[in-house]
Formats: sequence, structure tokens, C-alpha cells
Amino acid sequence: MTKKRKKSTSTPHANPVQGVVPVQALPRHVLFLLALLTVQCLLLLWALAHHFIPSAAWQSAGFYCNLLISAMVTGAFYCLMWRQRKADLSRYKQLFLIVCSPVLLYFLGYFSLIYGAGDVYTQLTGMPATIEDHWQKNSDDAARFEQEYIAAGVYEKRYFDNRKGCITRLSSPMLARGFPVYFCVEGRTFASLPLEIPVTMHGLQSQAGFDLQHVDYQR
Repeated sequence: MTKKRKKSTSTPHANPVQGVVPVQALPRHVLFLLALLTVQCLLLLWALAHHFIPSAAWQSAGFYCNLLISAMVTGAFYCLMWRQRKADLSRYKQLFLIVCSPVLLYFLGYFSLIYGAGDVYTQLTGMPATIEDHWQKNSDDAARFEQEYIAAGVYEKRYFDNRKGCITRLSSPMLARGFPVYFCVEGRTFASLPLEIPVTMHGLQSQAGFDLQHVDYQR
């Protein structure tokens, strides 16, 4: 009479889950590129929230520095595209990236470096200063504001699409060098100002430029 074999109670080792791709760390050059683009985007947001007029020296130096940085970033981006050339991208998408990426990277670097980084530097190292200037109304804006809003008794600030575009704006050659290229005012102030008015700009001055904070009208 043969003895019955006992069934094994030990559980088999679980096999690894099929189809799971292990997470791979990104290469250092990819991380550096992402970090650089993140910093540039943050500086661009800073520039959008402030009014900065760069000096001629800073604008010239920033222009050449941005050319060098943009060339390096574009080269790194092309290198990544070449390594990922087997990805599912159509020829039109590849052509779009090849043609448009240098332009987008250049302008992102230009505004973030000259206006964003310049204003951050001025905020940190600038000294209080005043600048005398003469500002003008745009005749078309003044006529439109008078016809559409003053006639209706509406005097609040009027925008087009965002806070950097309005019809109650004043401009000058000095403001044209900055970002934004004009200064928006309240509707009642705009209605009371003549077509040309001397102003005193108050802000912070550094070697990089002038951070405009508030304005006094010399009526």
C-alpha cells in the first residue's frame, strides 16, 4: 500500500506584473533643459506683472546673451528630437517643431532675460529714482473713448483682451523701450488729461534699467 503524497502548502512566488515599464530617470541634459525653460517662463510671468524700461547697455548685452542661450537651447532641443526620431510624429509635426522652435525659444529668452531678469535685478539692487518725461495720448484711442464711453458715462479702465492692452493708455519714446510699451490709466484720469502732458515717473533705477512704480502728472 503506497502512501499518498502530501500536497504542498507553500505558495509559489508571484511573477512580476507583465507589461509594466520601469520608470527611468531623465538624463541630466534633459533636466537642465526643463529647468532652464521653467526659469524662463517664471521670469516671463514676472515681466508681465511689472513695468520695466531696460537701459541701452542692458538691452544690448541681453540681446547677445540671448542669442547664445537660444542657440544652445535650440541645439539641445534638436538633439533630443534626433534621439527620439522613432517616435510617432508626422513629417508636418517634425517640420513645425524644427521651424518654429528656434523662434519661440528666442522670444521666450528675450523677454525673460531683458525684461524679467532685468526687473528682478533692479528690484534687488536698484535705488529710488525719478525720471521726467512727456507722454501723449493716442488720438484714435482718445476719440474712441470719448465716443463709446464718456458719452455713456462709463469711465472705468477699458481693456481689449488682457491687462497689457487698453484704450486708456499713454505712450512716449521712453515707454516704447519698455514692456509693456505704454502705460494704462484710469478712465477719469484719461478723460481729464490733455493730448500731451509732462510726467514724473517714480521707481527704482539700476544699471539694468528703470522699474516704473507710479506716476505724477504735472498739470
